[in-house]
Amino acid sequence: MKITKIRIYLIAIGSLHPVLAEIVTDDGLTGIGEAAIAYGHGGTAAAGMIKDLAALVLGRDPFRIEEIWSDMYDHSFWAKGGGAITFAGISAIETALWDIKGKALGVPIYELLGGKFRDAVRVYANGWSFKCVTADDYARAGGRRYYRPDDVVLLRRIRQCLYDQGYTIKGVQKLLREGAFKGDVALPRAAVPVAVPVSAPPRSKDGTGRAVLQELRRELAELRDLLKKPGR
Repeated sequence: MKITKIRIYLIAIGSLHPVLAEIVTDDGLTGIGEAAIAYGHGGTAAAGMIKDLAALVLGRDPFRIEEIWSDMYDHSFWAKGGGAITFAGISAIETALWDIKGKALGVPIYELLGGKFRDAVRVYANGWSFKCVTADDYARAGGRRYYRPDDVVLLRRIRQCLYDQGYTIKGVQKLLREGAFKGDVALPRAAVPVAVPVSAPPRSKDGTGRAVLQELRRELAELRDLLKKPGR
């Protein structure tokens, strides 16, 4: 098996500019890797770096990943001094090579890198909140891209419930750390604090928080049921 072609994609998604490398082999297998310079400036430079590195890769055996990586590092000169652009290009090509090897052997790449570490990983949607300032900004942005209208309404009810009890953002984070919501619903830790107004008044000194926790448990249970609906 030999590498016959490297396609480079410079993509524009709003303010982001992901750079992808697609390596093609004579067996028809392809692998995808990303040069992680999507934020800020540098996308065209990363794309150019992949193009320059391609001269060291074309015609090679894609299974010899360590050998190819060492040649890119040793013979590209600027890699010796480090730098985001150089290593973004090397990383994109290396990732694409691992993709090809996993496909050829019929195994996930993690099996080639020491095996599975955990069975599940929590994920979150990032990059949608750069222009958000107020709690309502976050609610609108989240609702537009990641939540259905009924989810947004529910998150606002949770926010209002906490607001009425006088919780600040730090107060809610403390509750999360103490496991106040444990066993009710697996809600990302960032979701509730973001939904609470920054200007919320201090928590009342004489309250134990039981009433708000009971209400919040009910709201979170409803959110859990919403997330279980088909299509989520």
